[in-house]
Amino acid sequence: MFLALLWTIPQQADPQRPLAKHFAPPTSAAHVIVKARPGGLEALRRSGYAIEAAMGDIASMTVPLRAIEGLASHPEVLALSPVKHYRPTLDKSIPDAGASGLRTRSRDGQFEGITGKGTIVAIVDSGIDWRHPDFRNPDGTTRILYLWDPSDPSFSQSGIGSPPPPGGKGTVYTADQINAALLGLGTVNSEDECGHGSHVAGIAAGNGGGGGGGIPPGTFVGMAPEADIIAVRVFNGDCDFLAKDISLVQAFSFIDQKAQALHEPYVINLSLGTQIGGHDGTDLEELAIDTLVGPGKPGKAVVVSAGNEGGEPVHVGGSFGEGESVSIGMVQNEPESALFDFWFSAKDTFTLTLEGGGKPPEDITDQLTFSPLSGSKRLLLLTDRAPNFTLTITGESVQDGRFDGWTEDGSFQDHLDFSRLVSIPGTARHAITVGAHTTKTQWTDKTGQAWSLILGSLGAPARFTSPGPTRDGRLKPEISAPGQVIASTLSSAAADLFFPDFLILADGKHAISQGTSMSAAHVTGAVALLFERIPGLDAALAREILTLSARTDFHTRPVPNPTTGFGKLDMERALFPEKPRVVLAPDKASLFSGESLSLYFAIQRGKDHNIIDGWVALRLPDGRFLFLAPDGKGFSPEQMPFRSNMEIRNGAGRLFALTVPPSTPPGDYTFFAVGTIPGTDPFDSANWLTNLASATVTVLP
Repeated sequence: MFLALLWTIPQQADPQRPLAKHFAPPTSAAHVIVKARPGGLEALRRSGYAIEAAMGDIASMTVPLRAIEGLASHPEVLALSPVKHYRPTLDKSIPDAGASGLRTRSRDGQFEGITGKGTIVAIVDSGIDWRHPDFRNPDGTTRILYLWDPSDPSFSQSGIGSPPPPGGKGTVYTADQINAALLGLGTVNSEDECGHGSHVAGIAAGNGGGGGGGIPPGTFVGMAPEADIIAVRVFNGDCDFLAKDISLVQAFSFIDQKAQALHEPYVINLSLGTQIGGHDGTDLEELAIDTLVGPGKPGKAVVVSAGNEGGEPVHVGGSFGEGESVSIGMVQNEPESALFDFWFSAKDTFTLTLEGGGKPPEDITDQLTFSPLSGSKRLLLLTDRAPNFTLTITGESVQDGRFDGWTEDGSFQDHLDFSRLVSIPGTARHAITVGAHTTKTQWTDKTGQAWSLILGSLGAPARFTSPGPTRDGRLKPEISAPGQVIASTLSSAAADLFFPDFLILADGKHAISQGTSMSAAHVTGAVALLFERIPGLDAALAREILTLSARTDFHTRPVPNPTTGFGKLDMERALFPEKPRVVLAPDKASLFSGESLSLYFAIQRGKDHNIIDGWVALRLPDGRFLFLAPDGKGFSPEQMPFRSNMEIRNGAGRLFALTVPPSTPPGDYTFFAVGTIPGTDPFDSANWLTNLASATVTVLP
């Protein structure tokens, strides 16, 4: 049983207080995420536990401290973790992303072209400036369908707004209530003092309605300027995560339910992250993302920033052998001010010793826990040693020997590893994770003063962008987008601490910011455009289209790579390929014989051809090929191909479903799909009218 109960860590007389920076600090109750066995949440309800929100078998709960041990030991509970404290992580950026050529904007604010209309951009961040012209229609009404602020007690105290979702806190404001407030006939008390959420929302979905000071309206148009908006506040006015009030699982559930009721596809933007966790996709909120979106779940996607720790001494990695010792220098400014998180192979046995920091040496091997979700040993360390101290790992029985460690609010002095820095939840398998590159290095503030970056090269990856891969070796991020010196919406309530005068532009309505938060917002808007254009698209197919159409240059080659993924976002190439494009996505990367498998596809029109013969083939582990019929069964090339004389239309769906026969040998099975000139040999690439799409699944022994 994995028991991530940080409140039981030894060494602290009062362990709740210092953890406030990293997790929801419990007082009389704790805000936790639970993963149950299949169907286990119903058993928890029968046991008297209140489920606030759920994604599959993962649930958000607030539990009295006296009930924590009972919940953790419940037979239906596989894993438990406190809600984490995440951190928040257009002018020239929008043309670089290839969106400006997809639409036109008239003087009266009307758009023509691909604008995200009929889709929802959901911003899970610090709130949104609901008054700002960037989020209002040309007639002055709001584009915000819902605004949930869990820190706003207006509904419970004064009856203002609407009630929160079941199990939630705070106040929800509807479009009608926001419109009434805009007319002076109602009240909305939610503000965005942090300003991060409004800035991100402007990049993803701002319509450029704001202007002034010599800057005309329409200058700062976001990626999807006619998308509807749902905003969920998770950061307070100091940009601290509202971990006692809301979890990401609750935010996901709220958005999903509202979007389903509206019958609109949606994309969630998560410009936030933490380095605390396994970096292998098994964090509970990452598993919630994978439950919500992925192959076969059309009209849903989650985009996550890669993080801003590039080049920072916040990750160590290396190996140790039997009888060998590795000492890692660690730093925190004050006692119990930083959190350190180490991960090891479950195959290895070793001892752990803390030394220095004004304290005698201490064996802390008994603080190791086991994570069954990742199959790893873990040391989550909070200590009163400061400022400098060491952790020594001494191998006993070693089969693997790999160790990784990350920190929040601390640093390491040696064994530094500047890879594996993509923050959580960006290592989720079905998230689209985004790095940042530089499209602008200069700007002029509201006083006319010109500013420029001392460090930064146009076109190059931003110095701060966090590289991958994940701890389990997967490519992250998958794509890069503009993230440095980005002009976007300035919240009217934003504090000077976050947006000082030198970052504010002449119109007083927009400001400069930077980070992978901004690059993620570009891709969020891009996915909204894909959802508008290609009915039935899911997150896996959308990611495949974005990576296939990514732009490469001197700064990105070779691709893929752990900094810029497959290259730079290019929406013109994504939406209008030179020739017809087909992409494939299986619903499983690996499976056992006897299990079911579904293969999903998307196809896009090209500029010149609209009739093809569509072939689907399967390469077996021994190298032989089978052509596939619509039911997934093999047939010979002399027989009718999969689809003959097919007219190409933008669309997506399930290609076929099959059950892997129990006798299937283990190994890699690769599906291929290609469109050819009707009546020609599909094995001759000269006859191909589309790309050759492929997707590999592994049948496990």
